[in-house]
Amino acid sequence: QSHQISFCKRVIVFSVAVLNIFAQYLYFTVPMSFLANEILEKRNHSPIVAGTVFSALCLSLFFTLLASPKTSTLLSLRHAISICIGLSILSTILYFAKLDDTSWVIYSVISRILQGIAIGLTDVRFLDMMSQSFPDKLALVTSAYELSFSFCMMAGYELGGYLYERFGFWAPLNTTTILVVALCVAAYLCTFWLNGNQNEAAVDTPSLRQILYTPIMVLSIFVMGTISITDSVAVSFL
Repeated sequence: QSHQISFCKRVIVFSVAVLNIFAQYLYFTVPMSFLANEILEKRNHSPIVAGTVFSALCLSLFFTLLASPKTSTLLSLRHAISICIGLSILSTILYFAKLDDTSWVIYSVISRILQGIAIGLTDVRFLDMMSQSFPDKLALVTSAYELSFSFCMMAGYELGGYLYERFGFWAPLNTTTILVVALCVAAYLCTFWLNGNQNEAAVDTPSLRQILYTPIMVLSIFVMGTISITDSVAVSFL
């Protein structure tokens, strides 16, 4: 019976981590369906400005992931999740600053940078939560991550466009942030289960697979971003 309870907890932790990865990458896809229109049409800026706003998140995400081995030793999982919650809320507030067009673009770039940092601080941590839940099922963890990311890429554009057209500029940004914050809180609570199950899940002595897992996944994220460059280039002007 205790084994069944432990298994159920691991499934919950795994599911929450997968949902967090999906929700956080909505910051990458959801705004792309309407920010270009907001920047080009309503605020009369050039496609270069639109491209700068979009690439700000990817740039900060790249450097945050690059520094993840160091930040993982400096910040605990709970600290990283707490910082992610704060950055997500602040990034959304910056979008709604009542400023002139030029200042609004600067605030939007800062907001995208904060979102990239929030994703980068927790992305590898949620992968770690998944691997701790099922330490001997690396294929399952990798597949779940890829599916979550792919589904986000598929659904995020439609979700952002629908919410923007139906409810206006505030709706997709607020909806994404509420979803991210709610799932981060759930992940924070799951860390207590995860810590309690570490001995039982036998993750105190990591295997070679677990040691190599993080750099492999960081490399895969970079490769996926490189492959999707055609899609991201078109967003700034289509």
